[in-house]
Amino acid sequence: MSGITSGTELQQRLRTKLTEYDMYVLVDKTGSMDEPVKAGSSKSRWTYMQETLRDFTKFACEIDDDGIVIGFFSGNQFPLHKNVTADQVDTILNQYKPGGGTVLAPALNQMFREAQGSKKDLIIVFLDGEVNDPRETEAELIAQANRQNSDNDCTVLFVQVGDDTDAKRWLQTLDDNLTSKGAKFDIVDVKTVDEVSKFSSFEELLATAITD
Repeated sequence: MSGITSGTELQQRLRTKLTEYDMYVLVDKTGSMDEPVKAGSSKSRWTYMQETLRDFTKFACEIDDDGIVIGFFSGNQFPLHKNVTADQVDTILNQYKPGGGTVLAPALNQMFREAQGSKKDLIIVFLDGEVNDPRETEAELIAQANRQNSDNDCTVLFVQVGDDTDAKRWLQTLDDNLTSKGAKFDIVDVKTVDEVSKFSSFEELLATAITD
């Protein structure tokens, strides 16, 4: 998503729509984030995530000047930063480096509890590989979907950072099969790095996640 710009009339309408949402980001900081974002790339997954997070926070704060919530997950640690503005992102990122295993369900639970304001909620999860707790993660997503009154009360957009095929396969099941496993609504959308790069603006990417 790094380098996405905005400015067209359509993008302005989409931006107005996005003012209905509070925005949250959950970042994978596990050890594998040090690997290349794609085969043959000199850029690591961690570097890609940082670049994208900087751009996204700047965009989000143009819509909501209260800032966004950014959480990190690896192992059993899930630090959370609230009301983050664009000028604070680097200070926060400098506190972390990749390491640890991929345990997602408790971090998702924490973020869902945080996202209980008066607005609708959009949660972006940067994730590079398979999680160690897939059943628990699915259960958290299903529980959240079943708490909602409509499918767009809360949307979770997974951005796969990297080209791990097992992760892609598992994420696709979250996108396609959550309702067949008991979820009242399909609240998950999934995009790969390649898919994200085809969007010309954050407005278009996020609007697609909300309506998909």
